[in-house]
Amino acid sequence: MNEMEEYGLRGVHMSCLYLLYTADGLTATELCEKCEEDKATVSRALEHLEEYGFITCKSRKAKRYKSPLVLTKMGKQVGMKVCEKLDRVLDQMSQGLSESERTAFYRAFSIVSDNLQEIADTSLTRGTEMICENETKNGLIPIFFSTDDNYISFLDVAITSLIENASKEYNYKLIVLNTGLDPANVEKVMKNAQPGFEIEFVDIAEQLADIKAKLKDVYHFSIVTYYRLFIASLFPQYDKALYLDSDLVVTGDISELYNTELGDNILGACPEEFVQNTPEFRLYAKVALGVNPDTYVNAGVLVMNLAQFRKNKIEKKFIKLITKYDFDLLDPDQAYLNYLCQGKILVLPNGWNKEPFPVECEGKKNIVHYALYKKPWQYDDTPDGEYFWEYAKRSHFYDVILEKKAAFGDEEKAEKEAAGSEILEHALKIVESDETFSKLL
Repeated sequence: MNEMEEYGLRGVHMSCLYLLYTADGLTATELCEKCEEDKATVSRALEHLEEYGFITCKSRKAKRYKSPLVLTKMGKQVGMKVCEKLDRVLDQMSQGLSESERTAFYRAFSIVSDNLQEIADTSLTRGTEMICENETKNGLIPIFFSTDDNYISFLDVAITSLIENASKEYNYKLIVLNTGLDPANVEKVMKNAQPGFEIEFVDIAEQLADIKAKLKDVYHFSIVTYYRLFIASLFPQYDKALYLDSDLVVTGDISELYNTELGDNILGACPEEFVQNTPEFRLYAKVALGVNPDTYVNAGVLVMNLAQFRKNKIEKKFIKLITKYDFDLLDPDQAYLNYLCQGKILVLPNGWNKEPFPVECEGKKNIVHYALYKKPWQYDDTPDGEYFWEYAKRSHFYDVILEKKAAFGDEEKAEKEAAGSEILEHALKIVESDETFSKLL
C-alpha cells in the first residue's frame, strides 16, 4: 500500500492492474475468479480504475461483465510498475525459502485467513458468543476418491458439485488416493478446500508396491479402480466412509448417503444397471462370478462399513485371490467386491448412483454417474450430460475439459464404439471359460 500510495491504489486495485497487465483482455467475471474477490468488490475497483483512466472496455455497448477490459496507455505504465514492485517485494520477503516452501506457505496462510474470517463472521452474527466451527457440526464425514492425472480434471468437477450441495452441518474430509500426480493439478484441486471441507492427497504407491504387478488395466479401467479395496487397512481411524468415482456429479446432500444405516452389511451400493439389464452381462455375473445379477451393484458409489470390511478380511481375501488366480474380468474391483461381499451388501435406491441407462430413477437424482463409455466430455448426447456441464463450468479445469472434448474426434469415437461391442463378446467368452470364480472357487 505504501508503494502504490502515489497512484491512489490499494489492494484489489493492484490485483486487477497486475492481472490485466499480465493477461490483457480479461472480463470482470474472470477478474473475480482470479482475484478471489466477490463481484461487488471487483465492480467498485473497476469503477475506480476506469474513472481515473487506468482501464477501458473493448466494447462500449457490452456490459462490463461480458466485455473484455483492457489497460489504457497510462494503465499499462502503472501496471508495469505494479508488477515490478510486487515482484521485488515478493523476492525480498521470500529470501531463504524454496519455491515449494513459498507455495505451501501461501496455501496454508490462505486457509488460515479464510478460517479466521469465518470465526469473525460468526462472532458478528452471534454477538460476543464465539463458537468454534467444529463445535457446531455433527461430526466428520470421510469421503474417498481415487485418481490419476488423466481423470483429475473430472475429479475436480465431482468435488465442486459435492461441496455446493452438501449440508453445512457436517465437516467433510475428502481424501484423494493416488500413486503420483502432477503438483500443478493437485494445486488446482486444493483450491476447493474451505472451512468444513478439508482435502488431502494420499500417495499409496509404497503400500501397493508388492501387489501392483497383479493389478491389471481392463478396458477403460486403470489400476486406480483397485484403490478402494485398501481403504479399510490404510485408514484404521475410520469405521465408516464413502467412496466416490471421479466420473460423476453430486446433485444431492452427500451427508444423507453417509447416514445410511448399514447394520452388519459391509457395503451400501446401488444396482449396476448395465449388468442387470444386459443379457450378456447378466450371464457374466450369474455364470462366471456366481453372483445374482439382480443384486449386482456398481462400485462407483459406496457406503463402506470399514469395521465390517476389516472383520470379514475382505482385503486379505482379495489379495489371496488375485495372487493365486489370474481371472479374466470385465470390471475388476467391482467383480471382487460383489463376489466377496455378497449377502452383506445393502442395495440402495439408484438415485444415489444413476447411470446413463434407460431405467427409472428411484427418487431424486442425488448422484449422476457417467459409467462405462459414453462420457459427457466426449459425446454431446450423453444422458444427463447437462448436470456435468453445469458444474464443469465452475471447476478449475473447465478449459482443460473443453480441450479434451475438442480432441475427441471421429477416430476416437470409432475406437470406443468398437470396444463397446467387444466387451459384450468378451462377457460371453468369460462365461464359456474354465477359469472363472464359479468354477474354481
